[in-house]
Amino acid sequence: MKYRKGKYTKEGGQSLVEFVLTITFLTMLVAGVVDLGRAFFTYIALRDAAQEGAIFASIARSELDDPMACSDIINRARSTSINPIVDLSQANVEIIYYDFWDINLTTPHTCASLAPDVTASDNLHACFGSTIVVRVSMSNFPLVTPFMGTILGTQTISIQASIEDAILTPPCN
Repeated sequence: MKYRKGKYTKEGGQSLVEFVLTITFLTMLVAGVVDLGRAFFTYIALRDAAQEGAIFASIARSELDDPMACSDIINRARSTSINPIVDLSQANVEIIYYDFWDINLTTPHTCASLAPDVTASDNLHACFGSTIVVRVSMSNFPLVTPFMGTILGTQTISIQASIEDAILTPPCN
């Protein structure tokens, strides 16, 4: 058996170094994709909550004299997610509506702009044709990838979803 002296001595650790560099890069890439997936999943949950709040506000009342409490809309929006990954009880909910005769949507009426621990005492006084906007946001969504904080300058991001809908009931008198 012949052994060639010096054939493998110069490249002995090269493959190990390449493996470590490659696996480090791939691990960071996968962690970034996981953060992106979590953020997208949270955005979808916020969008669904805003949609549920807007639909509830657009059809829940039957009479013009029966105003809807903003807290009902907010509770409806926050109760849409039963998933433990996205905790909507900490989400901020903002409700804005425009009167149906304001064609340019220039005069908003804010029903509520609430932090998670505040209850709403305002009422929604809109009728058929009015536009309602429900915004649900999370201002401190945590990123789990350590290097993302270096790139973005913060370890948390803000995620917001907004839905615009038309009030269907009650009819205006």
